[in-house]
Amino acid sequence: MARGSDDMRAAAITGAADSIGVNAVSLGWIDTAVTGRALAELPGAEVVRTKAGGAYILGRLARSEEAADAIASLLSDTASFVTDTESIVGGGVLCSR
Repeated sequence: MARGSDDMRAAAITGAADSIGVNAVSLGWIDTAVTGRALAELPGAEVVRTKAGGAYILGRLARSEEAADAIASLLSDTASFVTDTESIVGGGVLCSR
């Protein structure tokens, strides 16, 4: 287990007494204005964007709202029993193609 996971687990154990959930969110490539500007500087920017999106089984980069929604759900009362969890917001990038 990675050190970050150990730290998260320790924090989750500590926070549990006060009903504080501790979770991690791992994001894939997010299509933002900064991403767009960085891509624009590359030769063949659209090819790079298409190939990057193709790495995800959903076939595209994430929108910033999608990342924010995933994080907001962990902060909501509906996730009150969720702790010591890593949420991968990656559009299926870890699935084998």
